[in-house]
Amino acid sequence: MTLDQRPFASGWRVVRHLALALVATAVAPPLLAWGLNAQREAQTRRMMEGSVHSQSGAGPAGVSGDVAHVACGSGAIPDIDQQTASDRGLAQAWMNHQGWLAALGQAAARQQGLPKDAWDHCILMRAGGGAAAVMLSAGANGLIETPLDASVPDGDDILVTVD
Repeated sequence: MTLDQRPFASGWRVVRHLALALVATAVAPPLLAWGLNAQREAQTRRMMEGSVHSQSGAGPAGVSGDVAHVACGSGAIPDIDQQTASDRGLAQAWMNHQGWLAALGQAAARQQGLPKDAWDHCILMRAGGGAAAVMLSAGANGLIETPLDASVPDGDDILVTVD
């Protein structure tokens, strides 16, 4: 067989190219997204843990022991459309999200020194209500899945105890 008579692509070459295309389109993007999200989670946790010392004992102003009060740092208030939450299968966490926002209050109290998380949402700080003071990030999905009185995060939330 002369050079001119060889097929354009051999079977193994086609298989190699198909495998490369599969990896480039179906494997690499999810791995890159997973890595970016893990990096953002670690960055947010480091910022929150670094802020613990400056926030210890400095919870939201006017905190009484009976009622949980929530303050928000810099950044956007974590908010997500209820329809979007339902579409994502997160409807069961909607009441938790609303509880945190209700405790945040009408004025959306801002707490100096609280950073924003890696998704540009404010870090929330809860104090009072008989539970330990905590800082909370709503995580990548922007929905607060952790109950207001909890000291352990739920869903993709990131929680750091201040006390």
